Amino acid sequence: MNRYTTAAGGVAAALRGLGVKRMFGVPGGGASLELIDAAAGHGIDFVLARGETAAVLMAAATAEVSGTIGVALTTRGPGVAGAANGVAHAFLDRCPVMVISECPDSRQQAFASHQAFDQPGLLAPLLKGHGRLGGEGTGAAAAIDRLSALAMAPPAGPVFVELADTGRPLDIPEPPPVDPDP
Repeated sequence: MNRYTTAAGGVAAALRGLGVKRMFGVPGGGASLELIDAAAGHGIDFVLARGETAAVLMAAATAEVSGTIGVALTTRGPGVAGAANGVAHAFLDRCPVMVISECPDSRQQAFASHQAFDQPGLLAPLLKGHGRLGGEGTGAAAAIDRLSALAMAPPAGPVFVELADTGRPLDIPEPPPVDPDP
C-alpha cells in the first residue's frame, strides 16, 4: 500500500501544502505513528515533546514565527487532556494551532474504553472547530484545508482533529485513459 493514498498521507500532504515543516508531540500508536511516517515522506519533521502541553506551546510558537498553522500531535484520552493547557494558551493568545489526536474506532472501543471520552467536548470552549478523519475517502486533505483556514481566520485560534483508521486506503479514482488519437 502506498502511504500517500491513506488518510494519514492525505493529512500529511495537506499539511505540507500549508507550509508546515514540523509537528510536535507525544505519539501513541496506530494513527499517530502512521501520520508521523506519512509526514516524514512529505518532508515534515516530527519533534518529540516531553509532554502534550509543551507540544502545543511549541506549535503555537511556530505558528507565531512562521505565519502558518502550528501542528501538535497527542495520544488519545489522557494525551488530549494533557494538551488542554497548551490549547488554552493558543486560544487566549490567538495562535492558529491544529491539535491532532488518535481516537478509538468502533473496532477498538472494547479495548480502549479506559481512554475513550468526548475529546472534542473536553476542549470545546477553547476550539474554533474540530473534525474526525479516517480512511473514508479523499476528503482528508480538504478537511485539513478547511480546518486550517478556520484556525487562521481572525481571530486565529486552535482546531482539533481526531484520526481513526488512517491506514486504510482512500478511494482515489484511476485517471481516465488517454486517447493517443484525439
